[in-house]
This record gives sequence, structure tokens and C-alpha cells, in this order.
Amino acid sequence: PTALDAGNVQTHSSGIVTPFDVFFGGVFEPSIGTLLGNVSSCDDCTEEVTLSFPFAFLNEPATTSVFVSSNGFVSIGGDNGDGCCTGDPSQLVNDPFPRVAGLWSDLFTADYGGPANVFFNDFGNRAVFTWQNVDTCCTQGADITFQIQLFDFGGIQITYNGVNFGGGGAGNRTYLGGISPGGGVSDPGEIDLSATIPFSSGAQS
Repeated sequence: PTALDAGNVQTHSSGIVTPFDVFFGGVFEPSIGTLLGNVSSCDDCTEEVTLSFPFAFLNEPATTSVFVSSNGFVSIGGDNGDGCCTGDPSQLVNDPFPRVAGLWSDLFTADYGGPANVFFNDFGNRAVFTWQNVDTCCTQGADITFQIQLFDFGGIQITYNGVNFGGGGAGNRTYLGGISPGGGVSDPGEIDLSATIPFSSGAQS
């Protein structure tokens, strides 16, 4: 089964302030760019990248600093760590820096049977982070590909291009997708992606 029809992907978003701040779905960007060496072929690693444009997450100050975790998320303007070893809604809303989680779990970019890497491409008005053919630790057989895109107007897009758990127990894990500014904001609850993709999120009421 895939992650989306297994029904165990949680998505949380909080503090949304504009009509297109976060969108799950859309077109997968084929130009994935440059290999990020520190978070590729690695377990529980982070790597800082610098955007060519300032990105303002919700009401936070604009920044060009993004920290990429091998475990399926990016932190904006500061490092929330690698997030080992599962997607945690409490950490999502309480950690100090904003986070965009594409598929936060105990991912493994040092693939057991083939290439599994994280890539970065900067188009000047949007930045694309791609987790390509990653596995889960410490099982074998998962094949997971997804992207996080950050736009210069503050928009965020999360797109999946093949989420196959395979065997080895990967389908029994918790995977979290969503965004939060952190700092103790409220958790608006979860959404079943298998029933809702594509969807966009608006302001909290």
C-alpha cells in the first residue's frame, strides 16, 4: 500500500494567514537541482541552505536561511534539529522555529538497495526541496518521493510523487505532513490525506 491510502499520514497546519499559504498536491517539479551532501546517504542529519530570495513564513520575519532534515521537513530561520525518530505534532507546534513537514518520520536517505537522496533547486522566486526514493530506518523496501516548495510570496506547496511503504514494517510508522510557526501555537487537528488531496488551507477561525 501507499502512505496515502494507508490512512496513517497526519497533517497539521496552524497560524495560516493568507488564502494560499499551504497547498497539498499540485505538479511535481522535475528539475530537482543539486544534491545536498550532508542529508543524503545519511540517517538523522540536517543541512543549512541559503535561499536567493527572502522567505516570510506566515507573520515571521523574512529569512534566507533554511535547515533541511533527512527526516522529511525543513525548518525556517533556525534549526529545529533532525526530528528523530517520528513525526511529532507536539514538536511541530512547540519547537522554537517554523517548520514545513512534507512527510516527517524516521526516514533513511542511505538507501538499502539503491540511490536515496535529498536535492535542492532555487529558481529565484521559489525553492524546491526533494526527497527522492528515500527509505525508512531501520526497515527495507520503502520507496518515498516528495517535494516541499517555498515561494517568494510566502506560499508553500507539498507534493508527493510515489509513497510506497513496501515491506519491513514501514507502513506501521507515523508520518506527519503540515506546517507550524512553532513557539507553542494551538494544534488544529489532523486531516486524512487519502480523502482530501489536493487541498489548500486558509486562515484559522
